[in-house]
Amino acid sequence: MITNSLHRTWAISRAEISLYVRNRSIALTALLLTPVLVLASSPVILREDTIVSAPTVVLQLVMSMCLLMVVYYNLTVIFVARREDGVFQRMDTGEATRLETVVATTVPSALVLLLQAGIGLVIVGFAARAWPITNPLLLLVALLLAFAMFAAFGAFTSSFCRTVESAQYGALPGFLFLYLISGVIIPLQAFPEPIPSISAWSPMVAVNNLMALSTGSNPANGAEISFVDSWAPATQPLAALSLWLLIFAYSARRYMRFNRR
Repeated sequence: MITNSLHRTWAISRAEISLYVRNRSIALTALLLTPVLVLASSPVILREDTIVSAPTVVLQLVMSMCLLMVVYYNLTVIFVARREDGVFQRMDTGEATRLETVVATTVPSALVLLLQAGIGLVIVGFAARAWPITNPLLLLVALLLAFAMFAAFGAFTSSFCRTVESAQYGALPGFLFLYLISGVIIPLQAFPEPIPSISAWSPMVAVNNLMALSTGSNPANGAEISFVDSWAPATQPLAALSLWLLIFAYSARRYMRFNRR
């Protein structure tokens, strides 16, 4: 049963990967977005009011943009395109389940996320002149949770979009809102309470806090933290990501459309 499900998912994934590779804009985004973004954002990275180190901010910036652009924004458009082209409807009448179809559609975006994460780690390692990750296991868990959450968010957002063109605009409000309250561009410490405390439960702030902890930096004060000690402060952002994942997964299952509108 599980083996057959994996075979079906992988078969659909290979078709999705082929479509992804044929799109030149997708390939250029995967290869060039990360270094260009970091270079353009260097004034933000090097600002003096940043608590955590510059390499940590680089990793936060890379992962924030990748999750928002490559995962959430692109997947919203892809889900709408597959629905309106009748792909989802044909899959729905075949052997593959809806879950298998959706998971397979997200595989190319997952590969791009891993590619950009690797590029980000190379940039961070070069800047720090050392291996930048103190807790690689926490980094992996954070990426998996964040990817699943933003993919579910994209599936939910696609239910409100009638066409591919409208999906490009429909995903913008969520993209801009989450990016502005991520804490990378505008420090949360600049706002009075209770805004920083409430924002700590937002998806992007949770991701950025986990990125900081994985690099051995305490997001609260910038102090160095060990592998063992990084797990205790990671419970809150992990709980926040898990909560949002459950909310968006339920919403996507409830409202996502598989038939043309």
